[in-house]
Amino acid sequence: MKDAKQFWEEQMKLGRVLLGKPVSEIPNLLKEAHEQREKEINQALTDMKQDAPKEGLLGKSSETWRFGSVSTGGFIRGDLTAHINFGGSNDMTFSGTMWTGPQAIAGGGGGMWSVVPKNGQKMDFHFGAASWGAGEIQVYWSINGTVVGQLIALVGGAAISGGSGSGKWKKD
Repeated sequence: MKDAKQFWEEQMKLGRVLLGKPVSEIPNLLKEAHEQREKEINQALTDMKQDAPKEGLLGKSSETWRFGSVSTGGFIRGDLTAHINFGGSNDMTFSGTMWTGPQAIAGGGGGMWSVVPKNGQKMDFHFGAASWGAGEIQVYWSINGTVVGQLIALVGGAAISGGSGSGKWKKD
């Protein structure tokens, strides 16, 4: 999730590229800007994959199923905490804050991951939950708008909400 400052900085950067150029060049300039941004995102993902285990449950380090737990709580402003077992000594805890609806749920499950977060790494997340006594939550973590992990968990508690926010990973 980009904050407003990041969004406008990227728009200003793109605007500077276009200023003074003929209108006929705009499609090619936009394509070049998009390709450059894609290279930056791919490099960030490549840097993170260095620390990924070589083999996962599905046999691919780039796509690995991981087990974890999650808890959320809040009303308008809330928090999300998740513990993900990335294998070996790579257990991590994510703590984030978000804008959301009223909720208080906790549970466990699993999901696919393409990276192993680094200690102290910041990530954005989005989630949706439905529970009255028992239910489900789906959480998706992203870097620069690209989903890098998920957790789908059975939960207990009360929630019919969703939200998005950001937080940080900590090695357990």
